[in-house]
Amino acid sequence: MKNKLFFTVVILLTIISLFLKKEPIRKKETYSYLLSKKEFYKKIKNHPSWMNDQIEKDFKFLKENKVSLNALEETLKKAQTDFREGKDAFVRYRIVDNKLYQFLDYDQKLSKKEEVFEKALKTILSFIKVEDIDFIFSTIDGIPDPKNNNITTSYFENRRDFYLIKDKNLQAPILTRAKSSNVKEAILIPDYWLLSELWKKTQMEILDLDSKISWDEKNEIIFWRGASSKASRFTLCEISLNNNLVDAGFCDYFITDKDKELKLWNKTDIYSKLLKNHSTIEEQLKYKYLPVLDGVMCTYPGYQWRLLSNSVTFKQGSDEEQWFYSALKPYEHYIPVKNDLSDLVDKINWAKENDDQCRKIAKNSTEFVLNNLMYEDIYVYFYKVLKEYAKHQTFSKEELKNDLKKDKRWMNISDRRKTNKKIQKEDKN
Repeated sequence: MKNKLFFTVVILLTIISLFLKKEPIRKKETYSYLLSKKEFYKKIKNHPSWMNDQIEKDFKFLKENKVSLNALEETLKKAQTDFREGKDAFVRYRIVDNKLYQFLDYDQKLSKKEEVFEKALKTILSFIKVEDIDFIFSTIDGIPDPKNNNITTSYFENRRDFYLIKDKNLQAPILTRAKSSNVKEAILIPDYWLLSELWKKTQMEILDLDSKISWDEKNEIIFWRGASSKASRFTLCEISLNNNLVDAGFCDYFITDKDKELKLWNKTDIYSKLLKNHSTIEEQLKYKYLPVLDGVMCTYPGYQWRLLSNSVTFKQGSDEEQWFYSALKPYEHYIPVKNDLSDLVDKINWAKENDDQCRKIAKNSTEFVLNNLMYEDIYVYFYKVLKEYAKHQTFSKEELKNDLKKDKRWMNISDRRKTNKKIQKEDKN
């Protein structure tokens, strides 16, 4: 009897220890602490209609071109070969039986660092069942229009069609955080800042400052600090040289290929005159008018925090977009400005003459963020994209499972710590 009791206790302790050992790992590998599971489920059932509209728009391409395994293989190969940053810029993932897998070619190694996107996927998988899918994710700033001949940045160099396959039957879509609006082969998802704890910190800082800096205390001029990552940003800074309604300048941290870009834009001589000291978010919130200008592609989290800032956003016209852009309306959430900024001064004067309307626009944009860009909203949108994607595949779950068994290039990363230990063991051998 004693022996039986002893073995029963041992078995129970073993089971409990295994459970306790596994549970913390699961939580550490997700952002589940950032959002309410209850609110997440609630918003799946009751979310803004613009989300459905944007997803429907992004998935039009797949109604006639469903995703095949061959298409995924060819698109990944093309993008990794033709884009200058190589294989790490595009990653292929699978979700099978609610487990996450990553494809690594024979010359690739799994990074020991857990990426934001990976943790975000695991957050969703820890909350809800996701259909079995196979997809490509882009880690770069966005997917450009291949037909755009305007030389606005050297980031994409001359290979703007790096993701396109000549045979449309072999074209797979790419999940991306930004794109040119007419790129039908790309599907928008939330960016890394919004998916991670970084957005929480930004929210808290902005909302705290909003409570301390009233609208009437703010200065009535355009204020901007940022990187010289696109030619149009020079236009704003050059206006600042001769107009006291604009205070704009560059505070570059990353200067890779800067000389090359300056020559490309013919801005070598004037660049040094446009450099200014860095300004904190608190310093920027002391101004009523905060412009949003595209960087390499879009600007994030620059657009999001400016919408939340209780200042009015001046949004540059652009064909570049993120997942939430379509929900924002001119003169309701922002003041529109032409792409070349030729009407900027006129719009500033309009704002000065219509202060009450600008105050209302600033309030509307803040409310938009609070009602549409909270963590539950962000993750519900991401989940809905994955759910919709599953409807547009030509292969079955059985095919995916069989392929996982045959192809050793697929790595199960559901348990990152366990996977890293396996990698370390293989490296020693």
